Amino acid sequence: RAATELGRLMQRSAQLDRHRRSRLSAATKAIAAALILGALAGFVLRPGPYLQGAPAQTVQKRDSAWAQLFQANMAPSEQAWKAVRENFPDADPYVYDLANAGLVRYHLLLSQDRDYEKALRPLIELTQSSDAAAPDSPLRSFAYAGLCIANQRLGRVEEAQQARAQLTSEMQDDLRRTDSRMYELLQSSLDAFGE
Repeated sequence: RAATELGRLMQRSAQLDRHRRSRLSAATKAIAAALILGALAGFVLRPGPYLQGAPAQTVQKRDSAWAQLFQANMAPSEQAWKAVRENFPDADPYVYDLANAGLVRYHLLLSQDRDYEKALRPLIELTQSSDAAAPDSPLRSFAYAGLCIANQRLGRVEEAQQARAQLTSEMQDDLRRTDSRMYELLQSSLDAFGE
């Protein structure tokens, strides 16, 4: 009688083990399916890379070159600064100088990628501008400091030294007073030259 009871208990235990294994197998399959669906949904719905930056936006045309300049100053981007010249081709050259300075400041200080190469063209235009070339113009010190910084960061030592040679101590003092961030960048470039 004990052997019969033991056989029945062993048979019942085997049935419970099969039942437990089938439930465990069903739960494992459900978890695996949920993980696969979650990974697929995550891949499809993932956001774009954070460091890529915002997509290029169109810049609204304003009523005047000065208003366009103000807009670029309030929401700086490469497109916003370029829109000053593109939208107002007959504006006062001084407005273009200010737009070029804003574009340079954007590339040297504000953009995530710090594109020193893109800063060179507006800097050269600034050095050739009659308004910026005036000896007492703050744009003159800004332009030569920018040329020194951009060329030094690009590894163009000779060009950076030539721009540095144009900067008098008065011009550096003027830059320190009017544009401390550019002055700090200039000092960092000069430190790289051992000055």
